[in-house]
Amino acid sequence: MEVDNNKFSAEGAEALADVFSKIPVSKINLVKNNISTEGAKSLAWAMATNLNLTQVYLSNNNISDEGI
Repeated sequence: MEVDNNKFSAEGAEALADVFSKIPVSKINLVKNNISTEGAKSLAWAMATNLNLTQVYLSNNNISDEGI
């Protein structure tokens, strides 16, 4: 799934996390979306619940070491 360069905020990442936890997607490109540490935490939850998800691209976001 390609969702790069959309400038999502933490709230947008949370909404995406909810969707990704429910659909069988294997790859997500979230490069350049302004995702914060809080948004990354929401995405981590989705990754833990979606066993099909094997690749997530998160470069060029605003994620601190805490969110990695």
